[in-house]
Amino acid sequence: MDNYRIVLYLSDMTMELPVLPDKISVKRALDSSEKTVLELGNVNILKGAKLRQISFSSLFPAGRIPAVSVRQKIHEPLWYARKLRGMMESRKPLRFILLGQDLDINTQMSVESFEYSESYGAVGDIEYKLTLKEWVDYSPRKVTIRQNKAVTGSKKRSGQPKAAPADKAVQYTVRSGDSLWSICQKNYGDGSLYDKLYQANKSAIDKANAGRTVSAPSYQPVSWRNLEYGGVSAGKPVPKYTIYVGEVLTLPPKEKL
Repeated sequence: MDNYRIVLYLSDMTMELPVLPDKISVKRALDSSEKTVLELGNVNILKGAKLRQISFSSLFPAGRIPAVSVRQKIHEPLWYARKLRGMMESRKPLRFILLGQDLDINTQMSVESFEYSESYGAVGDIEYKLTLKEWVDYSPRKVTIRQNKAVTGSKKRSGQPKAAPADKAVQYTVRSGDSLWSICQKNYGDGSLYDKLYQANKSAIDKANAGRTVSAPSYQPVSWRNLEYGGVSAGKPVPKYTIYVGEVLTLPPKEKL
């Protein structure tokens, strides 16, 4: 777990978890409904994937213990509890960042629940359980409709494709709010193809991300197993799936991903 860090951001509030959880549970469910059809009986209507939910348990220690994964001075347990309550009560999405090899996650989420308690025998330590849910921006957007001139012959109207053609690749320009998952969901009907889309555009995406780092506190997480403390770090490269507005991706036919 030497390379793992969990950081929460909300406006001017920044918090790195001092003790990493033993495990992180990620829940992705399908939105479906059961209907009764004459002569067929019950059928299951599939609508799409629900929002991703992440939950984990850990503790805020009253002092520095071997399990502490950060080098800087840790805060009092109630400081962390108040910060999380403030993030929850702000009614605003926070940014959840999990850094660590292929498990990198950098997305906006809401605090669904925060439970904490002090156990007998560990006076001062606060044990907690945190549940986060994926947040999607639903604010209204201004749309400008342009009148296109009539075309004749073999000319076609320009614009983003509604779905990737089955016989040839098309170009897609990344828009605000896009991610590889949402692009796959919109164009292929399956967001789980995001890694294959990344592989199809790996050289371009890696080139765009080269040299970019996550704006996180500049310290190196340490191994609590070996009790070896690292030095100061200038930041970790952005997750490999990061894309940028205006970037042009190639969308191959679905069967060729």
